[in-house]
Amino acid sequence: DGELGKITFEDAWKKILKTFKKEREIENIFPIWWEKKRWMIDTQKLIRQLHLHKYHIALFTNNWLGVRDKWLLHNEFTDIINYRFESALEKVSKPNEKFYMIVEERLHVEKNAIFFIDDSKPNITTAKKRHWQAFHYIIGEDNGKTSNEELRKLLL
Repeated sequence: DGELGKITFEDAWKKILKTFKKEREIENIFPIWWEKKRWMIDTQKLIRQLHLHKYHIALFTNNWLGVRDKWLLHNEFTDIINYRFESALEKVSKPNEKFYMIVEERLHVEKNAIFFIDDSKPNITTAKKRHWQAFHYIIGEDNGKTSNEELRKLLL
């Protein structure tokens, strides 16, 4: 968290690549990172289904400065994301409880009305501590299909 809100996406990747003496590979990182194949087809379908069933969709990210603008350019879900909570802008990241408190303050809903989906157990643990409903999403070898089906049974 020392650099949270101070370092850009590009700078973060340059630091990572420098470790491997691959600084010149930075131009290859962006096409890979934003490639649409990164988003699993069934998960895209699930997000659309949740939206059609009138769920409010929020995006919680532990990201670097500048990622939001790139994400908006490269993602087809911008039209259905109702809320965005970004660590670089909030200056705190998941699983820090302060991040969750910011969400609660801005959403103005009962804590147990929040259904949180995340692929990190520590993030799920904090959500449950805050009395949110929480689902640990596992991508696994089936690209999230099992998690998606469980979510469909729970929410649709």
